[in-house]
Amino acid sequence: MSEQLTANPQELSVALSVFLLASVVVLGTGLGLQRKLVIYAGTRDTLGTCLVLVVALLTAIAFHFGPLLGWGFAAVGVILAVWSIGISCWANNSILKSILVVPTKIVLLILVPVIGLFSIGALIDGIQKLRKRQYLDGAINVAGGVVGLLLVGRYLQLIDKLTQLGEEATRRGRQKATQEKLPQVSPSAQYESRERNAAKANELAAAAAREWEHEMLVNEEMAKRRAESEVTGFSE
Repeated sequence: MSEQLTANPQELSVALSVFLLASVVVLGTGLGLQRKLVIYAGTRDTLGTCLVLVVALLTAIAFHFGPLLGWGFAAVGVILAVWSIGISCWANNSILKSILVVPTKIVLLILVPVIGLFSIGALIDGIQKLRKRQYLDGAINVAGGVVGLLLVGRYLQLIDKLTQLGEEATRRGRQKATQEKLPQVSPSAQYESRERNAAKANELAAAAAREWEHEMLVNEEMAKRRAESEVTGFSE
């Protein structure tokens, strides 16, 4: 009885942590789909976050072969994690938003291999039970595995959607930053510039008209001279 009493607070704390983490992920995903948060700031951020998880797994394995190798992988993992967090801060322009974004982007990527492995395991176990003629248990495991794989597909679509939205948001952010760096022209200066351009256009049009009139006069003068020369030659 005492062991159960001591275990209950631990189980309660674990359940509460899982509930809070799930709430953060659901909230972050919803805000990301509504374009209020940038979960993955493009394909590079998504692949970088995957690399962080892979390095974390390799770090845990490397410590079994020696502390030096383990700490080497840990240092690489810390650098990648800081880089990923920095991208989230830059894309959302807020550290507070990143507190919601970082757990979301990590948990979504962790769920894909975890659910996938459990689904494959359920399928294999279900097929083996079907071969042993344990039809009910086998059918349940196979159905669970299929549902799990379908869920993995939905998660991949969700991650791809969040990545595309993040790319659009970062592209708009870069364009806005570029426009802010350009010199700002006041409306009065724009009006004066348009007036100067219009005046230049009028001057060019007037010059073209004068040149055309001059050519017409020259042509008329030449025509008169040719006519006079023809009359003189005829009279002679």
